[in-house]
Amino acid sequence: MPVQEGSVRLSLGDYSINGASISHGPDGSQFACTIGPLPDETVAALFRAAENHGRICLLLPEPLLLDVVATERKEPRRVRIVGRIVDPFSMSDW
Repeated sequence: MPVQEGSVRLSLGDYSINGASISHGPDGSQFACTIGPLPDETVAALFRAAENHGRICLLLPEPLLLDVVATERKEPRRVRIVGRIVDPFSMSDW
């Protein structure tokens, strides 16, 4: 599956996940989790995706596509990701 410009694709089976949650509000459904330890390049890519309003594709093992809302560094190699869940039908580009 190709990854779009400004996007990050992560297999969550490769990392430790903490504090995962799903919520729903007027702006749609959001997914949040803290992930790590991550390579420095991946941390930088996650922050670039947030700055550029990019997307993150999390493989859970089924793909979950998020429009990045926020990233927050929790530790040197751990990041909290918050994203709006994208309609699964729009994943055909991925």
